[in-house]
Amino acid sequence: MSGLAREAAAHARELRLPALARAAGQLDGDYASALHGRSLDVSDLREYEAGDLVRDIDWLASARRDEPIVKRYTAYRRRRVLLVTAGGAEFSALAASGEVKREVALCTAALLGTAAVRHGDAVGLIAGGAGSAAGPGDGVDPVRMSAPVASSTGLEAVLRAPVFCAPAAVPGGHAPHRGVLRRRTRRLVPRAAGSSGAARYGSRAGGCGKSAHIREPLRWAAERLAGRCVLLVIADEAALTPADFRLLTRLRAQHEVFWITVADAHLTGFAGTGREPVDPASGTRILAELLAAPGLAEAYEAAEAQRRAALDARLRGLAVPHARIPGTAGAAPALRRMLREAAHER
Repeated sequence: MSGLAREAAAHARELRLPALARAAGQLDGDYASALHGRSLDVSDLREYEAGDLVRDIDWLASARRDEPIVKRYTAYRRRRVLLVTAGGAEFSALAASGEVKREVALCTAALLGTAAVRHGDAVGLIAGGAGSAAGPGDGVDPVRMSAPVASSTGLEAVLRAPVFCAPAAVPGGHAPHRGVLRRRTRRLVPRAAGSSGAARYGSRAGGCGKSAHIREPLRWAAERLAGRCVLLVIADEAALTPADFRLLTRLRAQHEVFWITVADAHLTGFAGTGREPVDPASGTRILAELLAAPGLAEAYEAAEAQRRAALDARLRGLAVPHARIPGTAGAAPALRRMLREAAHER
């Protein structure tokens, strides 16, 4: 184990992805075996019981015991866990903690990916929109998928995808060298709020220049994924339309879906600071001075609380576990809370 996987392992010990599907019978465990029939690994030996296959009898052990002894095999229960994110200019904006959203998303992906690999699952990535090397007009599918891998080394390669890297470090859409990423994420968890030093809500200089929505990778997953997977959706607080919720309903029927939101920065915190909030996708300036007007800040906070409550209610109605991540310092507690609630509701 090396790199990001080693750094995240200490913070992912208590994280465990539960199976959301209900048990279909008394013999079901956490989730069904990934292989039909028997594996090549013998777990232990036990006495013969009515109904056991003759080919499972260990004849040498039976000769020593003067009674039939059968082999019990180990079942492989490896799931496909896919991180789903869009990236884009929106991830160059600030999160609620004052850190760049891309760093918070990387931290979240590292924690969840490490927890999955420790449990024997294979982790892959579905990245879309401006986070991939291709754009919608390049003649190439803008949504890319990396094959799931079940090792810490493979997980580190997944976390080096362009969607998790600063655009300035991704010339031509390629991921930076491993050492560059390690230096950038040396203090993966946690980091003090407001320590990023960014002076704006979003930066045109540090943005991708293209807006991206989580809708595209979700549609790609709904149309092209075969078999049951675990989808860990990492998105910002972009507005979701009724069509998006219908797409999510379709995905939830086929896969196990977890939704993680990287919280937006509080615009009311910019009032009176002299800093210049800028929309990262369009470059439009946001007049923070207006938020200092009497009653406007309260109305803004009330509208934000109502919007977040509505999203929580819709996801709860779809049986999709949801966590809101304010920053890297709060990522592990929020994920732990979401996974425990999901396991309890199962």
